[in-house]
Amino acid sequence: MGFLSSVLCMFNSEGAFRRRISRLRKKWDRLREKVDKKGYASKKDLLQKLDVAEQKIRTLEEEEGMNRWAKKDMAAKVEIELEKIVEEIKTEEAKVKENEGVEKLEGKLKEYEK
Repeated sequence: MGFLSSVLCMFNSEGAFRRRISRLRKKWDRLREKVDKKGYASKKDLLQKLDVAEQKIRTLEEEEGMNRWAKKDMAAKVEIELEKIVEEIKTEEAKVKENEGVEKLEGKLKEYEK
């Protein structure tokens, strides 16, 4: 009974790991589309970081020559990298909104000066 439950647990964890990889791929796809659509100041840097993350995701999808712990560690690193990219995108969007607000205020100031 113990052997059977450990085998079933192994298969379940493998399925969970595949779902984790597919979620990473989906998140990467969404971030890539977002960076491509918008004209961020650091677009080149963001695209390079996304390319590095994609290489790691591909390695995880192929699963050749990696044990379970190495795959888990690499997946965690990819998640961290993607979260850092999300934070950079948020700061870029905040800068754009701030610049738009400043431009709007400058326009109103010019109207009042006339």
